[in-house]
Amino acid sequence: MVRYSSELVCITTPDEKIVYLNEAGRNMLGLEPGMVQDMRISDAFPEHLVETVSTKLIPALKKKGTLEGDLQYR
Repeated sequence: MVRYSSELVCITTPDEKIVYLNEAGRNMLGLEPGMVQDMRISDAFPEHLVETVSTKLIPALKKKGTLEGDLQYR
């Protein structure tokens, strides 16, 4: 289900290293499959979103364990 979802689905380690990013997520972020290896989640976002991701999204995700919502990427 996750693999074929049209939504961005990302699994990370507690230190924010990307373990899995589905194809829809890679397409949304403009990443090739091999690019996510050794990447942290904040590295996948453009500069103008890094602060929001680092100060709001990641802390909320760590607190709850999951995150649902919208983020205007482009």
